[in-house]
Amino acid sequence: AFLVGHFVHNIFVFENITSYLYFFFTLAMVSSLCFNQKDMRVFKAKEVSLALMLIVLGSCFVIVHYTSFLPGRANRLSARALRALYQKNSLLFAESVVAYPTHNIVDIRNDLVNAILDRIPILFRESKLGVAKNFLDFAKREVEKNMTIHKKDVRLMTSYAQIVAFQGALSNDPAYLQEAKKILQEALGYSPKRQQLFFILARAHQNLGENEQALERIKDAVYLEPREEESWWHYIVLLNEQNKIEDVRRVVLEAESFGVVFNQKRRNLIDQILIQI
Repeated sequence: AFLVGHFVHNIFVFENITSYLYFFFTLAMVSSLCFNQKDMRVFKAKEVSLALMLIVLGSCFVIVHYTSFLPGRANRLSARALRALYQKNSLLFAESVVAYPTHNIVDIRNDLVNAILDRIPILFRESKLGVAKNFLDFAKREVEKNMTIHKKDVRLMTSYAQIVAFQGALSNDPAYLQEAKKILQEALGYSPKRQQLFFILARAHQNLGENEQALERIKDAVYLEPREEESWWHYIVLLNEQNKIEDVRRVVLEAESFGVVFNQKRRNLIDQILIQI
């Protein structure tokens, strides 16, 4: 059962190629144990030339080196880069790891970009705008590299749009927000039911002063999954930011009619909003 499970796992999941070695050695052992010794034919062994042996050994070393050693070292460097990013606001190790030759560089870039997107709001609150700019420039460059490989990856397009929107907030230049909006609209063409895209696009509309379009995008997200609390919460927050308090009451009642139950923290915030009526 273990061998069958391992084989199926490796056939249908992108896995390190060296994990096949253990499986095939196990098959060889099982074959030798099950083979009837009486039926064995004796073959005269052929001598293997030194050159062929060196070629085989060299090929095995290259495969193991590029599929195990390099990715392992890259992962360790990536962990160090993430610690430096979170703890010291430093890109020193990040610059090193993205230059490292490894086949999983796309995943490493994505991890670093996601970490930067987590850090940017904190840097904004702490008024570390210079650090934020450096982080965003780095993240944008690395996402662009990944997008040349995966041109229609919605997750990459979403990350890119978030980076551009943060750059717009940093520079007070609406052109960045227009670019972010355009990217998100393109991404929706590839994934029209992804709620996160509607949330981010609504925020881009809101920041551009396009209030009605922002509400329309949130409504689209809400009615995709009307029993999901998160989309209704985004709807309520947006209405509150636009000072449409009466509409907040209506939307809360509508959400509850679909069986939505807001968690206690959100329920308290909704009550605070409705007190203003």
